[in-house]
Amino acid sequence: MEIPLKTMVIANPVSGGGRCRKMIHEIQRVLKEKGVHYSFFLSQYAGSAEELAKKAKDNGFQAVIACGGDGTVNEIVNGIIGTGVTLGIIPMGTGRDLAHNLDIDMNIANAIDIISKGGLKSMDLVMVNGGRYYLGVGGIGFDSEVNRWVNKRFCFFKGRFIYTLASLVRVPGFKYKRVKIKLDNESFDGEILLAAFGNTKSYGGGMHITPNADINDGLLDICIIGKINKFKLLYMFPKVFKGTHTEIPEVRNYRSRCVSVESDIPLDFYGDGQFICKTPFSLEVLPKALNVIVPFGVSGV
Repeated sequence: MEIPLKTMVIANPVSGGGRCRKMIHEIQRVLKEKGVHYSFFLSQYAGSAEELAKKAKDNGFQAVIACGGDGTVNEIVNGIIGTGVTLGIIPMGTGRDLAHNLDIDMNIANAIDIISKGGLKSMDLVMVNGGRYYLGVGGIGFDSEVNRWVNKRFCFFKGRFIYTLASLVRVPGFKYKRVKIKLDNESFDGEILLAAFGNTKSYGGGMHITPNADINDGLLDICIIGKINKFKLLYMFPKVFKGTHTEIPEVRNYRSRCVSVESDIPLDFYGDGQFICKTPFSLEVLPKALNVIVPFGVSGV
């Protein structure tokens, strides 16, 4: 890939529990060493990365590099969608599921090497209510309650351990939620533990909730876990990290391009680990809507 003539790098200094802030000089050093022509910006508050990314095209930038976790990537995606600007990722969060799903190396130097000479791939994006977007996995129910709890109490320390701990803590008090989910050709009406809508395979630091999702097939993979004995849930939980939970009878799997969701009470919907809206909401896959810098060898590159 030819290096974009003008590249914006947006770093979230609090990503990875502050690791990003500590590595800023090293990131800039490696960018120069790899020959990336860039301008460097720091996000200052929630939404700051999105605001900066929205100005990228008007200021002549051809690519925006997200230096942070999945939340930073999500903000930048919402800033550049529809502009033709390319997304790149230097993974600095603790979960880093989006980078994992795109085969982007967790090592800073290797990730920047991908940016300097990787390939461009057009990937699907998920539109929520016609106005917001996410790239990875969205969900309602138990996982959203865990996400909210983690964001409130452990905002600087995420990743597999924290999500696992939070899940175990929240299980005893969780109440199942009744939802109606309409898909392209099917529907679901009943009580759920959670419903996940995956454009990619994993979230929450490596939980393969939709293990067969393909970011280029134009479809969402939907995993609905119905009412399940809470002791059985504890048995099932480790299976989610391997994606083998889909074999359990209480788990239903679907595929659909469009989805609409209603619930008896308003439920939080999270995408890429970020709060997006409450029910009701609609989802639609936008095929090949976003250009992303990925390593050569990734399918289609």
